[in-house]
Amino acid sequence: MAQNLAFSNNYSRAISILTRQLAYAKNNSERNEIYLNLGADYENEQDFAHAISAYEAADSLEPSYGTNDSVARTAVDIGDKSTAITYYVRNEQLITNE
Repeated sequence: MAQNLAFSNNYSRAISILTRQLAYAKNNSERNEIYLNLGADYENEQDFAHAISAYEAADSLEPSYGTNDSVARTAVDIGDKSTAITYYVRNEQLITNE
């Protein structure tokens, strides 16, 4: 349902539903997916501070290239060069360690 709301640009309603779904997530993988969706919806609402928080929550559960890229991209949008660099460096480390 939240995904359908997001597709119809009803991000605030999707955010509300996703936030409630966090309490019912069965494992970190489900929580990670919810946080990634929350981040995307906040980003689409141009609420970049909440987007970064959601992406960082996802990263704390399951660090990944995509999550790092989402935090970095959003940090660039708000002019937070330090955070952007931190997460771009994390991606470089992920690539180098593979």
